[in-house]
Amino acid sequence: MGRGVWTEKIMVPVEFPCRRLTLDNYVPVMRDDGMETGPQGLAEWTPPPEMMPPFEYDMYGVVNHFGGLQGGHYTSFVRDMWGEGWREFDDSKSKRVPEETVLVSNPPSVL
Repeated sequence: MGRGVWTEKIMVPVEFPCRRLTLDNYVPVMRDDGMETGPQGLAEWTPPPEMMPPFEYDMYGVVNHFGGLQGGHYTSFVRDMWGEGWREFDDSKSKRVPEETVLVSNPPSVL
């Protein structure tokens, strides 16, 4: 099989925080004239708070894929909704895992 964009699984490790992932540099802010501007050059009108930096997010799930493009196995990590850490789901099995386990998943497919 040839080497190319669609013939190989990307296996580059991704570093990410579980809390307070800041996307301010990647989210354009809309002005009242419909134009986009970065966080440093805001227009004179005041958009609603949800449209203004900081754009910070806490992660609540990670999907992992083990295998290649032709097949494999999926597992996931999900933050416990009662704030008691993380759980790993693997087919019919579920167990508590420390947050450090989530941060070194092999590499995550979807955050």
